[in-house]
Amino acid sequence: METRVFGRTGMRLSVLGFGCGAVGTPDACAAQIERLWQQSSGGFGAYLLLAHNWANPSATFRSYELIAQATLDAARRAQGLRVGLAAAQSQAVEDARTRYPAPR
Repeated sequence: METRVFGRTGMRLSVLGFGCGAVGTPDACAAQIERLWQQSSGGFGAYLLLAHNWANPSATFRSYELIAQATLDAARRAQGLRVGLAAAQSQAVEDARTRYPAPR
């Protein structure tokens, strides 16, 4: 595999080497999201797609559909977890209000 510092090849190797993204198939994206999920302590806020206008628009939209299908389980799991995290946050705020009343 070619290892250039600049260009698409270098960028791909940097992204993969640092573990901060996925390049390739929808399954690679799903695997990266799973790795991030395992490393987190309660999930993470968002996963962003970087896209360029190099490809045919209909092919790009199809790629987005495939990624969405491959990552749907992770999104559903995060949705369920988010409800519990929101409840825990609300309880923590209420506890803080009780412990530290607002100055008058």
